[in-house]
Amino acid sequence: MPYSAGKLVGANREDRTVGPATMKTVPTQRVVNVTVVPRVFVKAEINGVSLTMLVDTGAGRTLLSAIAFEKVGGHAKLRTSAVQLFAADGSPMRVLGEAHIRVRLLSQSFHVNAIIVQGLQYAALMGADFIQSYGFVIDLRRTLLYCEDRKLTVPLVTRDERIECEEECAYTAEDVLIGPRTASLVPCSVRSRYSGEGVFESTLKLEMRGGYAARSLVTVAHGSFQVVVLNTGEQQLRVPRNMLIGKISSRPVEPVYATEPCESNSTRRADELERILRNLVSGIADESLNDEQRHLLFELLWSFRDVFAVSKYDLGRTKILRHKITLSDNARPVRQPLRRLNPRDRNEVSALLKDMLKSGLIEPSDSPWAAGVVPVRKKDGSLRLCVDYRKLNELTRKDAYPLPRIDETLDSLSGARFFSTIDLLSGYWQVELEPDAKEKTAFITHDGLFHFTVMPFGLTGAPATFQRLMELVLAGVKWESCLVYLDDVIVFSRTFEEHLQRLAQVLLRFRRAGLKISPSKCQFLRQEVTYLGHSLSTAGIRPDPRLTERIRDYPTPTCLHELQSFLGLASYYRRFIRRFAEIAAPLHRLTRKETAFAWSQEADLAFRQLRQALTSESVLRFPDFAKPFILDTDASSVAIGAVLSQLDEEGREHPVAFASRALSRSEQKYCVTRREMLAVVTFIQYFAPYLQNEFTLRTDHGALRWLQSFKDPDGQWARWQEKLQNFRFKIVHRPDNVGVKMNGCSRTNK
Repeated sequence: MPYSAGKLVGANREDRTVGPATMKTVPTQRVVNVTVVPRVFVKAEINGVSLTMLVDTGAGRTLLSAIAFEKVGGHAKLRTSAVQLFAADGSPMRVLGEAHIRVRLLSQSFHVNAIIVQGLQYAALMGADFIQSYGFVIDLRRTLLYCEDRKLTVPLVTRDERIECEEECAYTAEDVLIGPRTASLVPCSVRSRYSGEGVFESTLKLEMRGGYAARSLVTVAHGSFQVVVLNTGEQQLRVPRNMLIGKISSRPVEPVYATEPCESNSTRRADELERILRNLVSGIADESLNDEQRHLLFELLWSFRDVFAVSKYDLGRTKILRHKITLSDNARPVRQPLRRLNPRDRNEVSALLKDMLKSGLIEPSDSPWAAGVVPVRKKDGSLRLCVDYRKLNELTRKDAYPLPRIDETLDSLSGARFFSTIDLLSGYWQVELEPDAKEKTAFITHDGLFHFTVMPFGLTGAPATFQRLMELVLAGVKWESCLVYLDDVIVFSRTFEEHLQRLAQVLLRFRRAGLKISPSKCQFLRQEVTYLGHSLSTAGIRPDPRLTERIRDYPTPTCLHELQSFLGLASYYRRFIRRFAEIAAPLHRLTRKETAFAWSQEADLAFRQLRQALTSESVLRFPDFAKPFILDTDASSVAIGAVLSQLDEEGREHPVAFASRALSRSEQKYCVTRREMLAVVTFIQYFAPYLQNEFTLRTDHGALRWLQSFKDPDGQWARWQEKLQNFRFKIVHRPDNVGVKMNGCSRTNK
């Protein structure tokens, strides 16, 4: 749905005022779902066009699909409507307005105000307003529609003619070149002037060229739309103009309605969503947004309320892709024995299985596979059901699809002032399994054997599948408007207005993909957020304070496993720690296979220094790629290190990132000049993405000033100089007692 500050295009919700203390709601008409069995239809002419209408006495209003209105509308005027409609699953439907139409049954004409609905599965629905207004009686036994006043008897039929489901061929609108292993938006068109949501499916012709376009929902505007095409090959892919790329059919939605003032599932869902979204807006700090901005944010979120989940099992189900499990050659099913559980855990597992069966996440199985279950207690005391898929993973071919680099992701947020973080609700469970993959996920319990219908946690290929899905869903807006790492999405912008537009883009992609997000894990329009274990603000990046508290209270390791756990956590934040490699060297020595674990005074000092460094208030600036960088390098007898920095507008120097690594045993034997040169080469290559333009290299070793003018280098020196020849930099000598203090490495042992 297009969005601009101050106006929601196509919104039919009455005005809502959102303030810091109170939020007033104007009551709106509620629409309740009912079911009519059997379904009956009547042949009719609407404004002179032959159509089939679903007859539904439970529906309070007569409805007309957007496509049908396009065909029969003629000179009928479309007026605004305050009516709200909900689909059978409780999700809201888009009401375009009302129109006065003429309905002809056999030889007689009738008039009614019809609600025009986007995405209605049936061409038209005859509601109670029409039936009662003209005194029609439905005789299901004889399948007749009878009007006493007009002495009219109309036969009913039990099959409809759905004009919504007609397929149209889709053609590419222009030539597009797609690089290897990349995705691109391809403009497409259909011959008609259809507007609305449609289901796109690609042709075999595209796949034969090496392209892949997932089955997806697209928005068609006057016959034009865009589809994401992924080039799966290693060569450039050309998609020519006017190529038959696929077929598109209108999006089917199957609602039956009644307008009633009574409470219903749809009403309760809408009320709960309203409460959740208002709490999200109210939770923003008072100084961040004014009342008008809060109002605009709420209206945007409300217009996408169908994307938000209201409960644990209110999950979406995407049709863009499915997860497949490809086994290695000669793999055979593995069946693990039933594991013993205590009575409390067994009862809670049974309750979980019941909920998962009801939600369609699992189903009874007769698979030859059987993995064991491991109940895990969460912090709140509730039980999480984990399945031990290690044996299956050993037999599964690995998916090499890459996950994004976290440092590269964070660097892309430079210059942003507003942030919104979005987390999908149990994202893996919103991805279906391929039919032949289901039996491989079977697990054994005291209640029997079950398998998943959706992608479970713990599968080796699950992260790659999910990252592939998210990049298909957000293709065209990723890097520009948002960043994504698995199910964690961050939307960023410089201005409030720009942020609303970008947020609408992302939420629209989730709606089209059939994905739902967890509102309790979302933060909107914040000036400081937590993302991927980091706290982000306009000031820069720092470690997540919640994790640094854990580090501060981390007990002294008593075994190798505890030490490795601490080093893993510390290494995640090594870009914030000056001299990390040298400080951690005594701890890393304890992890060597030939070294017995014996906690020493040296190890204890290193542990305390690292813990102190991780809990300090170190903030790194976001890189500004329009400004030059400064790279300081240094070397000691046990480690090399560097700091990347930039000057601000007032000429003050701020660190962007620290880097360091320990020297190998052979490198520790290098002379001082050679170790300094190793540091230069290592960290120019490490920070290469930042150093594409001219930069300043600072070193306290004066001998390196001749680096660029060195004549006839040989051996290692020649190889090092070759690695540096594509970089442009000026070398500045940094004496120990002059200039900016080196922040990125240690010189204490030189």
